Amino acid sequence: MIFRFCAGSELQDDTKRELTRFLDTQCTAHPFQYPGWAPLVSPLRSFAYCGWLEDGRSIRAFARCNVLHPASRLLPGVRALALTRGPVCDEPELLTRFLSHLVAAARELGFMYVDISPEHVGAAAEIRCWLESHGWVADARAPTTLRLDLRRDCAALIASFRASTRYEIRRAEKAGVQVRVAGDRRDCEVFYDLLQRTASEKDFNPDARAQVLHVW
Repeated sequence: MIFRFCAGSELQDDTKRELTRFLDTQCTAHPFQYPGWAPLVSPLRSFAYCGWLEDGRSIRAFARCNVLHPASRLLPGVRALALTRGPVCDEPELLTRFLSHLVAAARELGFMYVDISPEHVGAAAEIRCWLESHGWVADARAPTTLRLDLRRDCAALIASFRASTRYEIRRAEKAGVQVRVAGDRRDCEVFYDLLQRTASEKDFNPDARAQVLHVW
């Protein structure tokens, strides 16, 4: 098993495509982990790293690692790695092996700490036990990802929602609300305007318009 770790500026297009194909096969994958989710480099410096395990034939684990400056950019040498919804690997044994390699690579490059938030799908207890036994400190914040199995039909999906959610759906239908797929950039701009209004009402900060439109 080979561990590879490089700055985002060094990632070749064919490797990005290979990593994307791997992520498409993993139940634990998350959009934030895809190489194309956001630019991997800036004009001034790399602000993301990528690490993966491969067995000579295929990729088996991957993480997009964003660079943080916890002491602000006034002290640029104080850096940390943040794996938002990563690393990605459906096999717990390989995931823990990957993390061991990642910590060693981060230490060699002088990072102060590594912050991870993998999507524990079906193996949360096993992975949590390993993390605790190897010195990782748990974050008390609850996960914020909602996963919906779209292989079921619409009636089954709605039946699985909370009663309050079903009520809001019926209320929206009676009010004439219609849902359709965005077809062009103008549709995406309209949706972002709705997102901003919702963020103002619910008191949260949405991602920047340019970032969201880049992803779409």
